[in-house]
Amino acid sequence: METYMDLVNYAWDYFWAGPEKKVNVTFWDCVHNYARTFRQPAFQEEQRKWFYVYFDKIADKNGDGILTRKEYEEFLGLVGVHPLSVPPSFEALDTDGDGQISKEEFANAAVGFFCCTADTPAKLFWGPFLA
Repeated sequence: METYMDLVNYAWDYFWAGPEKKVNVTFWDCVHNYARTFRQPAFQEEQRKWFYVYFDKIADKNGDGILTRKEYEEFLGLVGVHPLSVPPSFEALDTDGDGQISKEEFANAAVGFFCCTADTPAKLFWGPFLA
């Protein structure tokens, strides 16, 4: 959990606090900083590196280079996703259908979640959004 919080804090500084390192941000600050970030040419590659770290240090508990459904359930549990909501997300990220999520599948879905506006399986990276 400590590693996860360190990464979240770094993401706060990078994405939301902006170059000014604000402690509190408004909605419009968020919009501006997202726009600034998405315009950066290397954003997707930088984001991919971050999610490799998430995969290695947080999600892949046993360090074998793949995520089981249980490991993915525990990863999503860190952000409050109910275990019953995990199966559709897991199946969406397991693009080759082998019953596990590789580091590439994980990173591709994460980058797709943040960078793609199309209706793709990547939208389930953090679990289904429930109203």
